[in-house]
Amino acid sequence: KPVIFTPDTIICGYGSVTVYVIPDSNLTYKWTNGSSDTLAVIFSTGPISLTAYDMYGCKKLSNTIYIYQDIIAQPGINFYPSQVLCNDDSILAYLTNMSYGATYAWSNGFVGDSLMIDSSFSVFVIASSSMGCLISSDTTQITKHIINAPGIFSTDSLLCNNDTVTVFYLPDSDFLKAPHHAYCTAVFEEAF
Repeated sequence: KPVIFTPDTIICGYGSVTVYVIPDSNLTYKWTNGSSDTLAVIFSTGPISLTAYDMYGCKKLSNTIYIYQDIIAQPGINFYPSQVLCNDDSILAYLTNMSYGATYAWSNGFVGDSLMIDSSFSVFVIASSSMGCLISSDTTQITKHIINAPGIFSTDSLLCNNDTVTVFYLPDSDFLKAPHHAYCTAVFEEAF
């Protein structure tokens, strides 16, 4: 009896599987998909077997293996309110194009269908089916943008008629590290 040396197999997506038998030079072979070689590339699901023939026309059927197909969709990621992450904000990453029964593992290890993001990192998700097939989403780089509030400097002042006070401000903390810049000034003519 010829033996197919490929176990029951799962085709993930629209792939294929190669099945084979150890050849005997005194036999010819015919697979259920029509191939007459010692191996066959299978693109469809279902039972697969082969029949071995000797030169007298005697035949023997092999064991039967089963090919299963598992189609899992590539997940998409959307961001709310947007992909821009500023200061102390956070954004919600949530999945689209989900497959029934799949689990989703995010690039930071969290498992679920959404993720709150409050720091910079590369975001992707890997979908895993119950049959063990995996597919990854595209990767999106999230960068946290920090904008420091400008500092305003002045002494306490009491404004009287026609008096002025000068207020100095620094646009951001990097301003202090750049000695070639000068202070910006604003002159207020009226009391606050």
